Amino acid sequence: MQKGFISPLKKYWKLVIFQGMGVILGTSFLTAADARLVSLALGLCILFFISTPFIQRIAPKIHMPPLYSEPIVGGVGGVLGGATSIFGSFIAAYISSRENTKDSVARAINVITLMGSLIAAILFRENGQLEFISIESSVLTFIPVGLGVWAGTKFRDYVSDKFYLIAIKILLTIISTSLIAEYFL
Repeated sequence: MQKGFISPLKKYWKLVIFQGMGVILGTSFLTAADARLVSLALGLCILFFISTPFIQRIAPKIHMPPLYSEPIVGGVGGVLGGATSIFGSFIAAYISSRENTKDSVARAINVITLMGSLIAAILFRENGQLEFISIESSVLTFIPVGLGVWAGTKFRDYVSDKFYLIAIKILLTIISTSLIAEYFL
């Protein structure tokens, strides 16, 4: 079982590095990209990772080792995260397909999302896109987000690994479907 902050960082270091590079690209595309297309792409990517186990049952076994998949997921996740500030869903879809316990999934998602968010915040600040009002709003959202994290931790403590991973996939399906619907509305 992974413990603490460093263990997931060591395991997914390639993903974090490529996510950082992707965030740099994503923040530069932020003003030029059509937000609806980015939402559509993000929704489709999340659905792909969620459906990968089902696809592998039907199609021949396709296995991409972490050596190749982590840089790709990190880069794509970084670009999408830099352009939309949505890291969690994409990374959660990938991590939940790789990990098998609720604690390892939660730690890896939290560490990778934190690293991507820090890089994005620094880039937004340097580009003049993060002003005091944005910072004030972010601080105000900390309370409901903190309550959500607390509730999620309590939920994670009381359910089995299998149920937790199924719940994550259901939640990601809802998120990806709403992102895809955003494109068509």
